[in-house]
Amino acid sequence: MPWLDRVDNPRSSHLNAIRRIDGRLWIVGEQGLLLRYDENLRRFLAVKSPTDGSLFGILGQGGNLMAFGLAGRAFISQDGGRNWSKAGDTGTAGLSAGTILPDGRFLLVDTNAGMWLSGDKGKSFSQVRLAQPMPIFDVVAVAPHTVVVVGLWGENRQAIVPK
Repeated sequence: MPWLDRVDNPRSSHLNAIRRIDGRLWIVGEQGLLLRYDENLRRFLAVKSPTDGSLFGILGQGGNLMAFGLAGRAFISQDGGRNWSKAGDTGTAGLSAGTILPDGRFLLVDTNAGMWLSGDKGKSFSQVRLAQPMPIFDVVAVAPHTVVVVGLWGENRQAIVPK
């Protein structure tokens, strides 16, 4: 059964990703759409977004959130989504996916063969060299220092060198 009547989305923006973070469900979407599920009301409520550009993903832990998307834009919140600030530089390509590594570092990937690593919850990033560069659509951590990326030319394992 559709839940469209339980989602604060008056502009009918596309919903791009959903993720459970610290026990709460979040949705991000087109035109800066940012929603958090309210268990009591049983609906997704709009949260003040840090951007009017499309968001393609959200990740986080321990009250630290990162929403990311169009044109390499990423935003961080250290208070569970109440306040947002611009994250460190991640280039200009669309940030398509992200994951949190087992050691707590944030990793974002983009559609221009970019991979961006942050050890400070998004305040700064360093670029990771890809073994097989390709536009990346998704990433998942599979071991303490290894991820699998899926992109235009298939999938491959990628080592993430610890600091």
